[in-house]
Amino acid sequence: MAKCLGPGIEAKGIYSYQERLKFTAGAFLAFSDESRPECCIELPGEACRAFGHAGVLKWFAWITEIGGRCTRVDIRLDFKGNRVGLIDAVRQSCERRELCRCRTWEPREPRTNEGERQGYSVNLGKRSKNGSGRYVRVYDKGLESEKAAEGEWERWEVEFTGDVAIQVMHRLAESPAWEEDALSLALGAVEFREHTGSRSLKRRPLASWWELLLGRIKAVTVREKRERSTLVKWGSWYRRCVMPTIDTMAEHAGMVREAVVEYFTGHERFAKRLEHAPPVVFELLDELMAVSQPTHP
Repeated sequence: MAKCLGPGIEAKGIYSYQERLKFTAGAFLAFSDESRPECCIELPGEACRAFGHAGVLKWFAWITEIGGRCTRVDIRLDFKGNRVGLIDAVRQSCERRELCRCRTWEPREPRTNEGERQGYSVNLGKRSKNGSGRYVRVYDKGLESEKAAEGEWERWEVEFTGDVAIQVMHRLAESPAWEEDALSLALGAVEFREHTGSRSLKRRPLASWWELLLGRIKAVTVREKRERSTLVKWGSWYRRCVMPTIDTMAEHAGMVREAVVEYFTGHERFAKRLEHAPPVVFELLDELMAVSQPTHP
């Protein structure tokens, strides 16, 4: 980092790390003593610009090579003009229930006592483990920075986190035209389609303003890779979360397990048709089939 950004300056630790070296353009390296053999590197947009695309790719390659992982990637798109109107378009579209691939949205417009806006934004999605790994902020950068009048500089900013950030990093690292791919990824974080009442997104046409904004851009949505439920994990959950309560009820009521279950279910059957069964059902059937197969010497 020092080769490109100059010498680091010691600063207070961050993100539970004890030490930190700050570089120009907001970049820093955070670390602790030998008891914690890891570090955290943060490269803001200005630092990435200083490194250049080739330099950032070298960082990606090095981090991957040493077994590191990317925890967050931000992509921002700036819209400038006399009257951009992007925030209004997003907000009105959300009000018409056109927001897709995202469950929540929040408009924000703090004002002074005189009623003047101090900021204007719409947040799409949630951060942390409750989110999808894609969090979008559409806000008036001119108001925030006090460098432009309201509506003249609006920003679309996406925070990719967790597994989604790792996928985005690899896509950008392997891309021959990373600017185009960054644009596709940023605009693919969410989607806006006409609210027709259909549960199928494919049957809902794109909102006209969104289709116009995309133009020839092919939006790419990166989803978190969720681990497939396995029979072992399901069994572990059942033993930890269900059986202790059932056994406690049975013991103190002087009943057997089966009687407790029947108390709540009666003689009703809850079995699903096989084509609608979850994966763990097929895993169990496969295991039982393997056990029942005769063995030959």
